[in-house]
Amino acid sequence: MYITYETTQWTLDPTNPDSNTVKLFTSPPKSATANNNNENNYNLAENDVISKPKFMPTKLVRVSDMQVILGSQVNEGYCALSYSWNQSGDIITVNNQNNTKKNARVDRGKHIIAENLTALMISATHNRPTLKGRITRKLKQYIRRDYQGKNNNKRYVTFEIIIQQICQDFNIKYIWYDQMCIDPNNLEEKDNETRNIYRIYNNAYYTLALIPEFCIKKEKILALRDTMPIEAEDNQSIHKKMAELFYQTANEEISNSQWAKQLWTLVETINSNKILFIGQNAHLLIGDDVNSNNKKVHLDGYIGKLIKLSIYKEKYSIPNILRHLHMRTATNDYDQVYALANLFPKIIKRSVINSHQPCEDLVVQLYGLLAKKDVSIMLLKDYNTTANYKCKNKTTESSSSLSSSSRTTNESKTTTSGSKITIYTSATTTTTTTAEATCKVPVQKYNMPSWCGNLSSGDHLNDTVKTTLFKNYTVIGRSLTVTCTGVISTKKYIVQGLFTLVYNDLPPKLPEYYTDRRHAHLGITIKLPGQDITKNLVLKNFSLPIVDWNKSIGSKHKVFNRITKYLRFLSNFMEIRKENLFWYAPKANKKYATINGLFLTENDVAITKHQHIILTGIPFESNDNTYYPIIRKKERSGNSSNKNNNNYEVVGRIKMYNPGGYFFSGYPLPEQTYTIE
Repeated sequence: MYITYETTQWTLDPTNPDSNTVKLFTSPPKSATANNNNENNYNLAENDVISKPKFMPTKLVRVSDMQVILGSQVNEGYCALSYSWNQSGDIITVNNQNNTKKNARVDRGKHIIAENLTALMISATHNRPTLKGRITRKLKQYIRRDYQGKNNNKRYVTFEIIIQQICQDFNIKYIWYDQMCIDPNNLEEKDNETRNIYRIYNNAYYTLALIPEFCIKKEKILALRDTMPIEAEDNQSIHKKMAELFYQTANEEISNSQWAKQLWTLVETINSNKILFIGQNAHLLIGDDVNSNNKKVHLDGYIGKLIKLSIYKEKYSIPNILRHLHMRTATNDYDQVYALANLFPKIIKRSVINSHQPCEDLVVQLYGLLAKKDVSIMLLKDYNTTANYKCKNKTTESSSSLSSSSRTTNESKTTTSGSKITIYTSATTTTTTTAEATCKVPVQKYNMPSWCGNLSSGDHLNDTVKTTLFKNYTVIGRSLTVTCTGVISTKKYIVQGLFTLVYNDLPPKLPEYYTDRRHAHLGITIKLPGQDITKNLVLKNFSLPIVDWNKSIGSKHKVFNRITKYLRFLSNFMEIRKENLFWYAPKANKKYATINGLFLTENDVAITKHQHIILTGIPFESNDNTYYPIIRKKERSGNSSNKNNNNYEVVGRIKMYNPGGYFFSGYPLPEQTYTIE
């Protein structure tokens, strides 16, 4: 694939960084390496120097002549490039001498540098480097002519030349990127540099993220053009509309870009201090010290969450990073291993990564180190079915895996996991599934322990940090052993079909609390086993429509089904009766606990067949909620001689608002040891 870069770029106005004003600039910025509070940044001298960091890469590219030199010979700082490898040219499959296949890049010089905007723009704005809010009739004509294809001044170049142009436009004198700074034929160099990716990007002045999809579309510009005044020194409505278009484009195009789907670009982003997103005709610099308003940059959705984790260094949990990792694609099994090591260098630094060791064993080993640091990786949630790891059902396919370049030394790998046999190479992936669906999640093809966040059944949590004081656990190999209290299921209270909630099961009268409200919440009074005291449990996660009831049939049935699932699950542990349902109305003298979420990897029938335990002794606190893992006893295999099977697996979690431990207080819970696999 080939990309286009226009030297005339839309971006935030650096002369007024707190106004969110977006303008079109004709001269190269040459400002990304300087203090953006200086209004003269767009006319910086070429001798502007970045301070040299403590760590320097082994090799760097000197932009002036695009020659590779030793990093030790450079006495100033550098920047690093983050990009999708398949956007750097044609990707072909070649055979190695040992009959394995790998990706190779062929650059036929079809990348485009478009310089057709500059001359006309300078003329239209009286040689001003910025628009300064002045929009003339000639400028409107220029926009029309350019997007009609009548102003053609394009150069067809190689990928290296387009990178050189971008670097020169942004005053970058030295840059690191893998294609030129890592010799793919030198396995020792490749292995060493791959281990140090986090250092390379963490010490770079900023990361230049190449997003060719980031482009202010001609149709949108022409639509705005019709609202532009012929002459105006300042027009706040135009600035506001352009800013809205700019941020909307940035959110959509960056989040959906090839760059956002690659494994290594995640590693590079997480380890960056500043990121300069370079698009076809727009760019955006994000960094904690760029300007005061960048703390409020309007990037949301997937890319917004990622930026919060990396640039703004917000508190994050290990599962949050792992969730982003599992949404990315890689061409080599061992890329997953090296990516984990580079994402968590302080945790994994003591481990020895041996590329001759089976990849599955390495991944389990690294997950064990992460679990020792943060056991909340055992908490699960539903898959986000809109993400790029969405499952493909029962298919046999051969597809080109051209999404990213492998930085590891192994070119191909065959893995077997349960009923799945998967053959992976760096260029072609053939997957045969005989019993279950497969997903585009690198770690999912392995037979991972359930405490790793068993991705064949669920995903890691992605919201705020989950904290716990629980420390009574060990991780050895594939086993996570915990000693804690738990609520153990029993078949004593299960009555099949009892909890299919219908309209007639609802309490007859709504409290006055709901007079002016559109939705209501159900609760249920419960006696825990062996107790005479009742507890009030509110199903707060579901609200029933009480306005226009007959018009909300679909929504109503959906809520009934979800409440049914919750009550059926609870009936495995305690007695549940429909006559104990009530409408929740908060009262000062009445205590409540609430269920705010429940995720299980099993259906109702499977739940009744196995012993389950809610691990109340491992509470994970997050804001006002508490998460408890749910485990079940594993079935013995047919040839197992171990009659006393005490092994368990993680199958879900329950989310509760349980102030002061109200719901389980007074209930004697046994402390036991569980080995989770």
